[in-house]
Amino acid sequence: MNKHNKMLYLRSNKKEKAMEQSNGILLEGIEQSSDLMEQIIFQSIFKLENVRSTLLPYLNEDVFQNKTSKSLYTQIDKFINEFDTFPTYKDLSLILVGQPNTKTYFTKCFDHDISEYNQDHILKNIESYVKKSLYANAVYQMASEISDPNYVVSAESSIPEDLRNIFSFSFDTSVGMNLFSEEGIKRMIEFFHQASNYVETGVVGLDAMLAGGFHSKTMSLFMLPTNMGKSAIMCALAANMVAAGKKVLYITLEMSEEMISQRIMANIFDIEQNSLKHYDQTTFIKKMKKLGGLIEDKIRVKEFPTSTMNSNVIRRLLKELEEKQDYIPDIIFVDYLELMKPNHSRKVSQKHEDLRTVSEELRDIALEYDLPVVSAMQTNRDGYAAKELDLNDMSGSFGVAMTADFVVAGILSEQHEAAKEYTWRSVKNRFGPKYQEFNVGIDFAKMKLTDLGQMPTINGEAVETVPIPRSDLENKMDKLIEETKNIDDSNNFNEDLGINDYITYTPANNLPVMDFD
Repeated sequence: MNKHNKMLYLRSNKKEKAMEQSNGILLEGIEQSSDLMEQIIFQSIFKLENVRSTLLPYLNEDVFQNKTSKSLYTQIDKFINEFDTFPTYKDLSLILVGQPNTKTYFTKCFDHDISEYNQDHILKNIESYVKKSLYANAVYQMASEISDPNYVVSAESSIPEDLRNIFSFSFDTSVGMNLFSEEGIKRMIEFFHQASNYVETGVVGLDAMLAGGFHSKTMSLFMLPTNMGKSAIMCALAANMVAAGKKVLYITLEMSEEMISQRIMANIFDIEQNSLKHYDQTTFIKKMKKLGGLIEDKIRVKEFPTSTMNSNVIRRLLKELEEKQDYIPDIIFVDYLELMKPNHSRKVSQKHEDLRTVSEELRDIALEYDLPVVSAMQTNRDGYAAKELDLNDMSGSFGVAMTADFVVAGILSEQHEAAKEYTWRSVKNRFGPKYQEFNVGIDFAKMKLTDLGQMPTINGEAVETVPIPRSDLENKMDKLIEETKNIDDSNNFNEDLGINDYITYTPANNLPVMDFD
């Protein structure tokens, strides 16, 4: 069978060994209960053309538990590959002349006539059987791994991904949407008027580029040279969204949970990061309580060690957050993509292959959970001093750029840094024209983006955009900042902690800076 028309599941070199090692009881039970079902599968693909066209892309050797069924399927598959057509009953009978046991089994497949059964009913039962069969294969694989004395439990195991594929497995019997039918028109009207299919960023130029904000089921990337503010940008956007009432999950693979939280707090308090250390205890507690009352339970920051986290870990985290804290995020930030690893170990794979796999698996999270995922990538060496970045300047893998829905490059030259501004340039955009750019202010001390009110341009020409209905995000941010500022400072927090000896005071009107060796 043409490999491009087939969906192969759970190919495992260890499966046969595991089956031999098992005591035979489980396998025997499955074979006894599956004989009739596997015979129905063969009769269906020979007699019912509609069922055959649905089933063939999903069939492979691993679907069948009966050894004779496997042998029969192998002959069918071989015929299709050689002649590029499905064999007739007589074709296969002729092929099986030298295999009397398989030929007898093939004939037996037609003992029970299924031509009068409802085809949808047949497909439903076959789908259920295929799921059970694939699940049994996964069990055999696990049994093989566990019985190996050298086996080590690892997050890189393919088992979680295999099980996820099994549980989500289904025959896609949809034939597509008739666009101008009554149903098609209704679906499009609903699509055009979805209430909230994106999360606003709080930066007018970026929202204009994105036609509203970060869209659900998409992955967006910020591309910047090393040490140019990837985390600063994501922390600032996360703070904007928290202040706007959105639930944010921030996953950090480089800095600690406390460091990321400090950046977000500095943004919302509208003060420099180092100043947070010098609030007196009473003031700090008051501000935190006030902040908690205004934005409620809106953010989670989770730290993972570098190069240990993959998309399956994110799935487990999302499940635990929902089950233990009833917390379902509206958007996920991953700081950052290059520090992730694929779900499965590939000992011979190259770094660029792993990065592309990571990006595809991360985008799967966005699709599966119907939310936006935002991350970042570094530029390569050529992009470090470039005045105009493009996708070719992305470090590691061009496959990442192919997977992403939106990529914005951040340009921070010496002139930009002196003016405390970035130029943001869209180098890939599925929501509008690429190569749009605009400037946005950046205050690294407060981890804050300043919306300069600029709209995107291309080569200096304004980009025509559809007016976007905006929320009162800016008003909420202003209110949040004022509410926290109105709490008076009193004695120095560090004195209460008994660490005054470690405070170095700078000239008048400047804030004290912590000085830890």
